[in-house]
Amino acid sequence: MSFAEAAAMRLATTDMEQEGSLFLSKEEMVHQLATVDVLAMWLPSEDPKRLLLAAHGVGALAACKIACVFFTQLSPGEAAQVAQASFGNDFSVVAAPGVDESFTSLPEVPLSPTAPPLILANLPRARCEEAVRKLQGAAGHSVLYAGVDADETAAISAAAIPGAFLCGNDEAQSAADVVLLSDFTGCLARAKHRCTLAARAPLKFVFMSLLPRCCGEV
Repeated sequence: MSFAEAAAMRLATTDMEQEGSLFLSKEEMVHQLATVDVLAMWLPSEDPKRLLLAAHGVGALAACKIACVFFTQLSPGEAAQVAQASFGNDFSVVAAPGVDESFTSLPEVPLSPTAPPLILANLPRARCEEAVRKLQGAAGHSVLYAGVDADETAAISAAAIPGAFLCGNDEAQSAADVVLLSDFTGCLARAKHRCTLAARAPLKFVFMSLLPRCCGEV
């Protein structure tokens, strides 16, 4: 790794934490975070504030080419009713396969930054790992799963980019390589942009990162 590349990786990892967006466990995560195209997380249906923050972050994520998938144990009707308060009508809901069914029977739905967020209903937490593997396997996405609870550690570990919210417990966070320091998921969009720049154009990233500091010292 050249001096410019090493400097870019250091700046990418340290600046993330200083800006209050997220913490990367190691420099290698810069390259991985640059490839993420799906954010998957449990629908915070019992916390209106977190649900609203998630809804506000969708637009920023879409602009950075990241699609959103929310998992929930609620029925499709209940999930739609809960989501409507924060998302309006801009979302899609599908039911997860039954306990005795494979995820290969999951209906094909548009999953892209330009499509509405997808809510996968009727999904027990114990099956989150299966859903993540389905998204990464047949669908071929690079998934960042942002968990909160201990019973999500299997899904966190299965994700291409293991992630957790800071509000999660120690077990969830210890399974994660990326810890989001804020519930505002839009911070992930800025993080991906910075990681993409650091991975693809390290000299430009170092210049852009150091320039404001230099100007501030003048």
